[in-house]
Amino acid sequence: MKTVNGIQVFDHGEVPPLPEGAPLEAGFESKWGYKLAKNGPDYTWVAGTEDDYRLAEGKYRGIAPEKVDIQNWCSQTAPMSCSGDCTGVIGGSCQLKYSPYDGGYYFCSCT
Repeated sequence: MKTVNGIQVFDHGEVPPLPEGAPLEAGFESKWGYKLAKNGPDYTWVAGTEDDYRLAEGKYRGIAPEKVDIQNWCSQTAPMSCSGDCTGVIGGSCQLKYSPYDGGYYFCSCT
């Protein structure tokens, strides 16, 4: 794992640490990533929003949220899983990222 502008970037196959009792799967797909929400003593996944993505990706890139290109070449089919072809896009690798801001947010984008 490395950190860029406060955003954690995980290598392929690396699983981010989760709070004890947090599920690895959400049971649904979310175009804009995932957030963990406390549900009593347990955790549950909730869908991220375009605003979540813009804020986190903007922080990662060091640009204003409104300047973030939302044509994401990555797809996120589960909270800890990214896939996609970023060849020729920005850096060429689709990677899982974590933003600790605003309660925590897991998202995928080209690196």
